[in-house]
Amino acid sequence: MKKIEYLSIFLCVLYLMGAAYFVQAADKEGIEYADSFFYIITDEGEAVIVGSDIGGTISIPGEIDGISISGIGEGAFQGRTDIKKVVVEQGVRYIAEDAFAGCTEIEKLELGEDLLYIGEGAFFGNIKINELILPDSMAYVGKNAFADCTKLETISLPRWGYVDAYAFEGSAWQEKRDEEGLVIRGSCFLGVRYDKSSTLEIPYGITRTAAFKERIYALISQDIRYEEIVLPETLIELGAYCFQETQIQKIHLPEGLKTINEGVFAKAVLGEIILSPKLERIEFGAFWESSIIEINLPGTLEVIEPYAFWGSEGLKKIMIPASVYYIGEGAFCGCRSMEEIVFEEGLVVVDSWAFSAVSVERIQFPESLESICGSGPRSEQLNRIYIPESTRNIDESFWSFKEYNSTIVVYGQSESLAEKEAKENYIGFVAVASGNEMP
Repeated sequence: MKKIEYLSIFLCVLYLMGAAYFVQAADKEGIEYADSFFYIITDEGEAVIVGSDIGGTISIPGEIDGISISGIGEGAFQGRTDIKKVVVEQGVRYIAEDAFAGCTEIEKLELGEDLLYIGEGAFFGNIKINELILPDSMAYVGKNAFADCTKLETISLPRWGYVDAYAFEGSAWQEKRDEEGLVIRGSCFLGVRYDKSSTLEIPYGITRTAAFKERIYALISQDIRYEEIVLPETLIELGAYCFQETQIQKIHLPEGLKTINEGVFAKAVLGEIILSPKLERIEFGAFWESSIIEINLPGTLEVIEPYAFWGSEGLKKIMIPASVYYIGEGAFCGCRSMEEIVFEEGLVVVDSWAFSAVSVERIQFPESLESICGSGPRSEQLNRIYIPESTRNIDESFWSFKEYNSTIVVYGQSESLAEKEAKENYIGFVAVASGNEMP
Protein backbone atom coordinates (compact mmCIF):
# COMPACT_ATOMS: atom_id res chain seq x y z
CA MET A 1 0.00 0.00 0.00
CA LYS A 2 1.29 3.45 -0.86
CA LYS A 3 1.89 5.91 1.92
CA ILE A 4 -1.08 8.15 2.65
CA GLU A 5 -0.29 11.86 2.63
CA TYR A 6 -2.40 14.36 4.53
CA LEU A 7 -3.81 15.91 1.36
CA SER A 8 -5.18 12.59 0.15
CA ILE A 9 -6.46 11.86 3.67
CA PHE A 10 -8.23 15.23 3.72
CA LEU A 11 -9.92 14.61 0.37
CA CYS A 12 -10.92 11.12 1.44
CA VAL A 13 -12.39 12.45 4.68
CA LEU A 14 -14.36 15.14 2.86
CA TYR A 15 -15.86 12.54 0.53
CA LEU A 16 -16.80 10.16 3.31
CA MET A 17 -18.18 12.92 5.54
CA GLY A 18 -20.34 13.98 2.60
CA ALA A 19 -21.63 10.44 2.28
CA ALA A 20 -22.41 10.31 6.01
CA TYR A 21 -24.33 13.60 5.76
CA PHE A 22 -26.38 12.20 2.88
CA VAL A 23 -27.36 9.26 5.07
CA GLN A 24 -28.39 11.53 7.93
CA ALA A 25 -30.54 13.67 5.66
CA ALA A 26 -32.10 10.77 3.71
CA ASP A 27 -35.88 10.49 3.51
CA LYS A 28 -37.10 7.61 5.68
CA GLU A 29 -39.26 6.42 2.81
CA GLY A 30 -36.10 5.78 0.78
CA ILE A 31 -34.91 3.04 3.15
CA GLU A 32 -34.85 -0.47 1.67
CA TYR A 33 -34.55 -3.87 3.36
CA ALA A 34 -32.68 -7.07 2.46
CA ASP A 35 -30.77 -9.83 4.30
CA SER A 36 -31.79 -8.42 7.71
CA PHE A 37 -30.31 -4.99 6.90
CA PHE A 38 -31.93 -1.63 6.28
CA TYR A 39 -30.10 0.44 3.70
CA ILE A 40 -30.38 3.41 1.38
CA ILE A 41 -28.90 4.06 -2.07
CA THR A 42 -26.63 7.07 -2.48
CA ASP A 43 -26.42 9.34 -5.52
CA GLU A 44 -23.37 7.32 -6.54
CA GLY A 45 -25.47 4.14 -6.70
CA GLU A 46 -23.90 2.55 -3.61
CA ALA A 47 -25.63 1.18 -0.54
CA VAL A 48 -25.22 2.53 2.99
CA ILE A 49 -26.32 0.39 5.95
CA VAL A 50 -28.58 2.34 8.31
CA GLY A 51 -29.70 -0.43 10.65
CA SER A 52 -30.60 -4.09 11.17
CA ASP A 53 -33.28 -6.13 12.88
CA ILE A 54 -30.91 -8.82 14.19
CA GLY A 55 -28.60 -8.92 17.19
CA GLY A 56 -25.73 -11.14 18.25
CA THR A 57 -23.18 -11.03 15.44
CA ILE A 58 -23.52 -8.20 12.92
CA SER A 59 -21.56 -8.94 9.76
CA ILE A 60 -21.57 -6.06 7.27
CA PRO A 61 -21.03 -7.52 3.77
CA GLY A 62 -19.29 -5.86 0.84
CA GLU A 63 -22.53 -5.83 -1.16
CA ILE A 64 -26.26 -6.28 -0.77
CA ASP A 65 -28.79 -7.12 -3.48
CA GLY A 66 -25.87 -6.94 -5.92
CA ILE A 67 -25.11 -3.36 -4.87
CA SER A 68 -21.73 -2.40 -3.35
CA ILE A 69 -21.90 -1.24 0.26
CA SER A 70 -19.81 1.86 0.77
CA GLY A 71 -20.33 2.32 4.50
CA ILE A 72 -22.31 2.26 7.72
CA GLY A 73 -24.44 5.33 8.31
CA GLU A 74 -24.38 7.81 11.18
CA GLY A 75 -25.89 6.34 14.36
CA ALA A 76 -26.95 3.21 12.45
CA PHE A 77 -26.66 0.89 15.48
CA GLN A 78 -26.31 3.46 18.25
CA GLY A 79 -27.33 2.24 21.72
CA ARG A 80 -27.96 -1.37 20.67
CA THR A 81 -27.11 -3.59 23.65
CA ASP A 82 -28.02 -6.85 21.89
CA ILE A 83 -24.94 -6.81 19.61
CA LYS A 84 -22.06 -9.06 20.73
CA LYS A 85 -19.75 -9.01 17.70
CA VAL A 86 -19.20 -6.74 14.68
CA VAL A 87 -17.52 -7.87 11.46
CA VAL A 88 -16.91 -5.32 8.70
CA GLU A 89 -16.06 -7.22 5.54
CA GLN A 90 -13.85 -6.15 2.64
CA GLY A 91 -15.32 -3.53 0.34
CA VAL A 92 -16.84 -1.39 3.12
CA ARG A 93 -14.96 1.93 3.18
CA TYR A 94 -16.31 3.87 6.15
CA ILE A 95 -18.07 3.74 9.50
CA ALA A 96 -19.83 7.03 10.15
CA GLU A 97 -20.13 9.07 13.34
CA ASP A 98 -21.74 7.33 16.36
CA ALA A 99 -22.49 4.23 14.24
CA PHE A 100 -21.99 1.84 17.19
CA ALA A 101 -21.83 4.33 20.07
CA GLY A 102 -23.20 2.97 23.32
CA CYS A 103 -23.26 -0.64 22.13
CA THR A 104 -21.98 -1.74 25.52
CA GLU A 105 -22.07 -5.51 24.94
CA ILE A 106 -19.77 -5.73 21.89
CA GLU A 107 -16.91 -8.06 22.79
CA LYS A 108 -15.17 -8.46 19.44
CA LEU A 109 -14.55 -6.20 16.44
CA GLU A 110 -13.13 -7.30 13.08
CA LEU A 111 -12.41 -4.65 10.44
CA GLY A 112 -11.82 -5.38 6.74
CA GLU A 113 -8.74 -4.26 4.81
CA ASP A 114 -10.66 -1.78 2.62
CA LEU A 115 -11.82 0.34 5.55
CA LEU A 116 -10.63 3.96 5.24
CA TYR A 117 -12.60 6.05 7.73
CA ILE A 118 -14.00 5.70 11.25
CA GLY A 119 -15.98 8.75 12.31
CA GLU A 120 -16.14 10.65 15.58
CA GLY A 121 -17.58 8.61 18.46
CA ALA A 122 -18.19 5.60 16.21
CA PHE A 123 -17.54 3.05 19.01
CA PHE A 124 -17.81 5.37 22.00
CA GLY A 125 -18.46 3.55 25.26
CA ASN A 126 -18.02 -0.01 23.99
CA ILE A 127 -16.91 -1.23 27.39
CA LYS A 128 -16.24 -4.91 26.56
CA ILE A 129 -13.90 -4.62 23.57
CA ASN A 130 -10.37 -5.53 24.72
CA GLU A 131 -8.46 -5.71 21.42
CA LEU A 132 -8.50 -3.60 18.26
CA ILE A 133 -6.67 -4.13 14.97
CA LEU A 134 -6.94 -1.14 12.64
CA PRO A 135 -6.08 -2.22 9.08
CA ASP A 136 -3.28 -0.53 7.15
CA SER A 137 -5.89 0.75 4.69
CA MET A 138 -7.15 3.11 7.40
CA ALA A 139 -6.80 6.79 6.48
CA TYR A 140 -8.64 8.49 9.34
CA VAL A 141 -9.92 7.70 12.86
CA GLY A 142 -11.96 10.50 14.39
CA LYS A 143 -12.10 12.10 17.82
CA ASN A 144 -13.50 9.85 20.57
CA ALA A 145 -13.93 7.04 18.03
CA PHE A 146 -13.03 4.52 20.77
CA ALA A 147 -13.27 6.78 23.82
CA ASP A 148 -14.41 5.25 27.12
CA CYS A 149 -13.73 1.73 25.86
CA THR A 150 -12.53 0.96 29.35
CA LYS A 151 -11.29 -2.60 28.71
CA LEU A 152 -9.55 -1.84 25.43
CA GLU A 153 -5.94 -2.74 26.24
CA THR A 154 -4.38 -3.77 22.93
CA ILE A 155 -4.40 -1.64 19.76
CA SER A 156 -2.65 -2.17 16.46
CA LEU A 157 -2.42 1.20 14.72
CA PRO A 158 -2.55 1.62 10.94
CA ARG A 159 0.81 2.15 9.32
CA TRP A 160 0.27 5.61 7.85
CA GLY A 161 -3.26 6.64 8.73
CA TYR A 162 -4.23 9.70 10.77
CA VAL A 163 -5.61 8.87 14.20
CA ASP A 164 -7.10 11.79 16.09
CA ALA A 165 -5.21 12.77 19.21
CA TYR A 166 -8.22 11.91 21.36
CA ALA A 167 -9.49 8.82 19.55
CA PHE A 168 -8.82 6.52 22.54
CA GLU A 169 -9.46 8.74 25.57
CA GLY A 170 -10.60 6.75 28.59
CA SER A 171 -9.45 3.42 27.18
CA ALA A 172 -7.17 1.09 29.15
CA TRP A 173 -4.62 1.44 26.33
CA GLN A 174 -4.47 5.21 26.71
CA GLU A 175 -4.31 5.07 30.50
CA LYS A 176 -1.34 2.71 30.32
CA ARG A 177 0.47 5.06 27.96
CA ASP A 178 -0.19 7.97 30.32
CA GLU A 179 1.63 6.12 33.10
CA GLU A 180 4.81 5.98 31.00
CA GLY A 181 7.34 8.72 30.22
CA LEU A 182 6.15 9.26 26.66
CA VAL A 183 3.03 11.37 26.21
CA ILE A 184 1.00 10.09 23.27
CA ARG A 185 -2.53 10.79 22.07
CA GLY A 186 -3.90 8.71 19.24
CA SER A 187 -1.07 8.54 16.73
CA CYS A 188 0.39 11.89 17.84
CA PHE A 189 3.53 12.12 19.97
CA LEU A 190 3.10 15.06 22.34
CA GLY A 191 6.25 14.83 24.41
CA VAL A 192 8.05 13.29 27.36
CA ARG A 193 7.63 13.80 31.08
CA TYR A 194 11.20 12.85 31.89
CA ASP A 195 14.31 11.43 30.26
CA LYS A 196 16.41 8.51 31.49
CA SER A 197 18.42 7.91 28.34
CA SER A 198 20.27 9.91 25.74
CA THR A 199 18.47 7.90 23.06
CA LEU A 200 14.85 8.82 22.45
CA GLU A 201 12.85 6.23 20.53
CA ILE A 202 9.41 7.24 19.34
CA PRO A 203 7.13 4.19 19.04
CA TYR A 204 5.94 2.53 15.85
CA GLY A 205 2.47 3.67 14.84
CA ILE A 206 3.12 7.34 15.56
CA THR A 207 2.31 9.34 12.41
CA ARG A 208 3.16 12.83 13.64
CA THR A 209 4.82 14.79 16.39
CA ALA A 210 3.06 17.72 17.99
CA ALA A 211 3.75 21.26 16.88
CA PHE A 212 5.13 23.59 19.54
CA LYS A 213 1.71 25.18 20.18
CA GLU A 214 0.10 21.74 20.76
CA ARG A 215 2.45 20.59 23.50
CA ILE A 216 1.31 19.63 26.95
CA TYR A 217 4.82 18.61 27.97
CA ALA A 218 8.20 19.37 26.45
CA LEU A 219 8.51 17.31 23.31
CA ILE A 220 12.12 16.70 24.17
CA SER A 221 14.49 17.81 26.91
CA GLN A 222 16.78 20.64 25.86
CA ASP A 223 19.11 19.76 28.73
CA ILE A 224 20.04 16.38 27.24
CA ARG A 225 22.35 15.85 24.30
CA TYR A 226 20.58 13.05 22.49
CA GLU A 227 22.93 10.57 20.87
CA GLU A 228 20.03 9.65 18.63
CA ILE A 229 16.35 10.34 18.16
CA VAL A 230 14.78 7.32 16.49
CA LEU A 231 11.70 8.06 14.40
CA PRO A 232 9.34 5.24 13.34
CA GLU A 233 8.77 4.47 9.67
CA THR A 234 5.09 5.30 10.20
CA LEU A 235 5.92 8.98 10.73
CA ILE A 236 4.66 11.35 8.03
CA GLU A 237 4.71 14.73 9.81
CA LEU A 238 6.98 16.63 12.18
CA GLY A 239 5.05 19.41 13.89
CA ALA A 240 6.25 22.98 13.46
CA TYR A 241 9.20 23.83 15.76
CA CYS A 242 8.99 20.41 17.42
CA PHE A 243 12.78 19.92 17.74
CA GLN A 244 13.83 23.54 18.05
CA GLU A 245 16.91 24.13 20.25
CA THR A 246 17.39 20.38 20.65
CA GLN A 247 20.83 18.77 20.81
CA ILE A 248 20.81 15.74 18.51
CA GLN A 249 23.89 13.83 17.43
CA LYS A 250 22.02 11.65 14.93
CA ILE A 251 18.56 11.62 13.39
CA HIS A 252 17.24 9.73 10.36
CA LEU A 253 14.03 11.05 8.78
CA PRO A 254 11.82 8.18 7.49
CA GLU A 255 10.79 7.96 3.86
CA GLY A 256 7.15 8.74 4.56
CA LEU A 257 8.17 12.27 5.58
CA LYS A 258 7.80 14.43 2.47
CA THR A 259 7.90 17.86 4.13
CA ILE A 260 10.06 19.35 6.88
CA ASN A 261 7.68 21.82 8.44
CA GLU A 262 8.33 25.35 9.60
CA GLY A 263 11.04 25.70 12.22
CA VAL A 264 11.34 21.97 13.01
CA PHE A 265 15.10 22.19 13.66
CA ALA A 266 15.36 25.93 14.35
CA LYS A 267 18.43 26.68 16.52
CA ALA A 268 19.02 22.96 16.98
CA VAL A 269 22.49 21.56 17.59
CA LEU A 270 22.64 18.90 14.90
CA GLY A 271 25.28 16.31 14.14
CA GLU A 272 24.35 13.78 11.46
CA ILE A 273 20.99 14.18 9.76
CA ILE A 274 19.79 11.83 7.03
CA LEU A 275 16.87 13.25 5.07
CA SER A 276 13.98 11.22 3.73
CA PRO A 277 14.75 9.84 0.25
CA LYS A 278 11.29 11.08 -0.77
CA LEU A 279 11.51 14.59 0.70
CA GLU A 280 9.76 17.20 -1.46
CA ARG A 281 9.70 20.42 0.55
CA ILE A 282 11.71 22.25 3.21
CA GLU A 283 9.52 24.92 4.75
CA PHE A 284 10.11 28.39 6.19
CA GLY A 285 12.95 28.47 8.73
CA ALA A 286 13.14 24.68 9.04
CA PHE A 287 16.86 24.85 9.93
CA TRP A 288 16.90 28.48 11.09
CA GLU A 289 20.20 29.18 12.90
CA SER A 290 20.89 25.48 13.33
CA SER A 291 24.45 24.30 13.87
CA ILE A 292 24.29 21.91 10.93
CA ILE A 293 27.63 21.41 9.13
CA GLU A 294 26.68 19.06 6.31
CA ILE A 295 23.44 18.04 4.62
CA ASN A 296 22.68 16.04 1.46
CA LEU A 297 19.53 17.16 -0.29
CA PRO A 298 17.71 14.24 -2.01
CA GLY A 299 16.86 14.16 -5.70
CA THR A 300 13.14 14.38 -4.91
CA LEU A 301 13.30 17.83 -3.27
CA GLU A 302 11.32 20.47 -5.17
CA VAL A 303 11.04 23.57 -2.99
CA ILE A 304 13.32 25.30 -0.48
CA GLU A 305 11.19 27.96 1.20
CA PRO A 306 12.37 31.37 2.47
CA TYR A 307 14.86 31.35 5.36
CA ALA A 308 15.00 27.54 5.37
CA PHE A 309 18.71 27.49 6.39
CA TRP A 310 19.03 31.13 7.42
CA GLY A 311 21.98 31.73 9.76
CA SER A 312 23.25 28.13 9.73
CA GLU A 313 26.81 29.37 10.01
CA GLY A 314 28.52 25.97 10.01
CA LEU A 315 27.17 24.86 6.62
CA LYS A 316 30.15 24.81 4.24
CA LYS A 317 28.77 23.41 0.99
CA ILE A 318 25.40 22.89 -0.62
CA MET A 319 24.49 20.96 -3.74
CA ILE A 320 21.09 21.85 -5.18
CA PRO A 321 19.66 18.79 -6.99
CA ALA A 322 17.96 19.04 -10.39
CA SER A 323 14.56 18.37 -8.79
CA VAL A 324 14.59 21.77 -7.00
CA TYR A 325 12.74 24.35 -9.09
CA TYR A 326 12.34 27.13 -6.47
CA ILE A 327 14.58 28.65 -3.79
CA GLY A 328 13.03 31.38 -1.65
CA GLU A 329 14.22 34.60 -0.08
CA GLY A 330 17.04 34.28 2.43
CA ALA A 331 17.08 30.47 2.16
CA PHE A 332 20.85 30.28 2.79
CA CYS A 333 21.44 33.85 3.91
CA GLY A 334 23.95 34.14 6.75
CA CYS A 335 25.57 30.74 6.13
CA ARG A 336 28.90 32.48 6.63
CA SER A 337 31.06 29.37 6.29
CA MET A 338 29.58 28.41 2.93
CA GLU A 339 32.36 28.29 0.36
CA GLU A 340 30.69 26.34 -2.44
CA ILE A 341 27.26 26.29 -4.06
CA VAL A 342 26.62 23.74 -6.82
CA PHE A 343 23.49 23.77 -8.97
CA GLU A 344 22.31 20.85 -11.04
CA GLU A 345 20.11 21.76 -14.02
CA GLY A 346 16.49 22.18 -13.02
CA LEU A 347 16.20 25.38 -10.96
CA VAL A 348 13.60 27.74 -12.48
CA VAL A 349 13.06 30.54 -9.93
CA VAL A 350 15.49 31.84 -7.32
CA ASP A 351 15.46 34.76 -4.94
CA SER A 352 19.04 35.92 -5.25
CA TRP A 353 19.05 37.23 -1.66
CA ALA A 354 18.95 33.55 -0.74
CA PHE A 355 22.76 33.59 -0.94
CA SER A 356 23.61 36.80 0.89
CA ALA A 357 26.30 36.90 3.59
CA VAL A 358 28.00 33.70 2.44
CA SER A 359 31.72 33.14 1.72
CA VAL A 360 31.48 31.97 -1.90
CA GLU A 361 33.47 33.79 -4.56
CA ARG A 362 31.30 32.66 -7.47
CA ILE A 363 27.68 31.76 -8.17
CA GLN A 364 27.00 29.83 -11.37
CA PHE A 365 23.27 29.67 -11.91
CA PRO A 366 22.12 26.69 -14.03
CA GLU A 367 21.06 27.02 -17.68
CA SER A 368 17.49 26.14 -16.61
CA LEU A 369 17.02 29.37 -14.61
CA GLU A 370 14.17 31.54 -15.88
CA SER A 371 13.61 34.14 -13.17
CA ILE A 372 15.68 35.96 -10.54
CA CYS A 373 13.61 37.60 -7.81
CA GLY A 374 14.50 39.93 -4.98
CA SER A 375 17.54 42.02 -4.19
CA GLY A 376 21.00 40.91 -5.22
CA PRO A 377 23.31 38.87 -2.99
CA ARG A 378 25.16 41.01 -0.48
CA SER A 379 28.56 39.48 0.05
CA GLU A 380 32.07 40.88 0.31
CA GLN A 381 33.68 37.68 -1.01
CA LEU A 382 31.46 37.25 -4.05
CA ASN A 383 33.12 38.58 -7.21
CA ARG A 384 31.43 36.82 -10.17
CA ILE A 385 27.96 35.60 -11.11
CA TYR A 386 26.87 33.64 -14.16
CA ILE A 387 23.34 34.35 -15.44
CA PRO A 388 22.21 32.16 -18.38
CA GLU A 389 20.48 33.32 -21.55
CA SER A 390 17.36 31.42 -20.44
CA THR A 391 16.81 33.96 -17.64
CA ARG A 392 14.03 36.18 -19.00
CA ASN A 393 13.19 38.02 -15.79
CA ILE A 394 15.59 39.80 -13.44
CA ASP A 395 14.13 41.87 -10.63
CA GLU A 396 15.23 45.51 -10.65
CA SER A 397 16.40 45.23 -7.07
CA PHE A 398 18.83 42.45 -8.02
CA TRP A 399 21.34 45.03 -9.23
CA SER A 400 21.39 46.73 -5.83
CA PHE A 401 24.33 44.47 -4.91
CA LYS A 402 26.64 47.09 -6.49
CA GLU A 403 25.98 49.30 -3.46
CA TYR A 404 27.64 46.68 -1.24
CA ASN A 405 30.17 45.17 -3.63
CA SER A 406 31.01 47.08 -6.78
CA THR A 407 33.65 44.55 -7.91
CA ILE A 408 31.21 41.79 -8.92
CA VAL A 409 31.36 40.86 -12.60
CA VAL A 410 28.42 39.27 -14.40
CA TYR A 411 29.03 36.49 -16.93
CA GLY A 412 26.52 35.47 -19.59
CA GLN A 413 25.76 35.20 -23.30
CA SER A 414 26.03 38.11 -25.71
CA GLU A 415 22.79 40.03 -26.31
CA SER A 416 21.16 38.34 -23.32
CA LEU A 417 19.00 40.11 -20.74
CA ALA A 418 21.88 39.75 -18.28
CA GLU A 419 24.20 41.71 -20.59
CA LYS A 420 21.62 44.40 -21.30
CA GLU A 421 20.76 45.06 -17.66
CA ALA A 422 24.32 44.73 -16.37
CA LYS A 423 25.46 47.47 -18.73
CA GLU A 424 22.45 49.65 -17.88
CA ASN A 425 23.48 49.39 -14.21
CA TYR A 426 27.19 49.97 -14.95
CA ILE A 427 28.15 46.47 -13.88
CA GLY A 428 31.08 44.67 -15.52
CA PHE A 429 30.00 42.02 -18.02
CA VAL A 430 31.94 39.20 -19.69
CA ALA A 431 30.44 37.25 -22.62
CA VAL A 432 30.79 33.45 -22.42
CA ALA A 433 29.22 30.54 -24.26
CA SER A 434 28.22 28.74 -21.03
CA GLY A 435 28.63 28.92 -17.30
CA ASN A 436 31.49 26.46 -17.42
CA GLU A 437 33.65 29.16 -19.03
CA MET A 438 33.37 31.36 -15.97
CA PRO A 439 36.59 31.04 -13.95
